[in-house]
Amino acid sequence: MNESPQAAAVRNAFAAFELSVASDAHEEAHPLAYAPSTALLDDHHYSVNNINARSHFSDDSVITGAIDADQPLLEIAMLAVSPHWEDRVRAAVVRASIGTGITLPDDFPCIYEPADSPKKAGLKSPRPSAWVISADEAMLHELLPLYQELWDAYESQWHHSPNRTFKVGRLSGLSPYSVYRPGTTPAAVIGQTMLVHSDMYRTAPEHLRRMHPRFRLRDEEAE
Repeated sequence: MNESPQAAAVRNAFAAFELSVASDAHEEAHPLAYAPSTALLDDHHYSVNNINARSHFSDDSVITGAIDADQPLLEIAMLAVSPHWEDRVRAAVVRASIGTGITLPDDFPCIYEPADSPKKAGLKSPRPSAWVISADEAMLHELLPLYQELWDAYESQWHHSPNRTFKVGRLSGLSPYSVYRPGTTPAAVIGQTMLVHSDMYRTAPEHLRRMHPRFRLRDEEAE
């Protein structure tokens, strides 16, 4: 099996890092460059796990270099196994700073709102946006007409506003934080969508209302 260039780069980087760990263990650690907040009472901790972490470490060249690297996740992995505690802190800072930098593989299946959706009319630079992310393309195709119907009914209450349109396709750069598990049914997605947008239950057609979790739980209890 041929190794991809990305996999080879990771393997080679780790091999080089392993060679350096032994020698680094006997060297002085690089002190952390840290600027405490001037707006809040200084609690004398390193502020690591928040969205402003990078601002406190803006003068730390190791951290800024890792964040801006081509593969920051690889930088995190290497810092996380450093023999120096300072580098372990740096790994946590980089991880917090890149936030949603972790994405699913390119061209991942989803139901998305295309750039030419009527709802996006008037936007300066409309872009497609994913609404339902799942590796199960057959489920997505089965879900699409139901999902469109649910949203059409919901948005029909605002006559002055155009509706969203949806398609099944593949997008890149999707977040891994909202992927539906294998085996999820269209009914489960419709029900979950009504939970997120609570007013959808009121506007949904009766056959879609039956997919709300309150009915599914009732039906399961009746069985």
